[in-house]
Order: sequence, then structure tokens, then C-alpha cells
Amino acid sequence: MTSYHGSDWADYLDTIEYGHATLVNTSTKMSPFQIDTGRIPRVMGHEATAMDTRNGWARYFVQ
Repeated sequence: MTSYHGSDWADYLDTIEYGHATLVNTSTKMSPFQIDTGRIPRVMGHEATAMDTRNGWARYFVQ
């Protein structure tokens, strides 16, 4: 997810924070976002995240 040397980790913080906030806990059966706001979070598509697609990842390995 980050570069080989890990220098771009800050670019992914929003995506990682969103993933953590929307992960349903096994004991509460709710996500941290749902507990905090009382609402079920909307699901973001790949377009909204800054994450590379499989093709982008494949291009990285070709280099």
C-alpha cells in the first residue's frame, strides 16, 4: 500500500482511518462511526479513495 521505503504513508491516512471507523466490531455489532454518530456510514467507492487499482499495482511490479 505504501512505497517500498514507506515515505508516502501519510497519503493513505484518510483511507485507513475510514476503514477503521467503518469496521464492525464483533462484540458491539457496530462500527466506531456508528457508535459515535448513531448513523451507518456510507460506503466509499474506489474512485473516492486514493488507493491504486490492481492495474496500477501490476504496473508497479513491471517496473
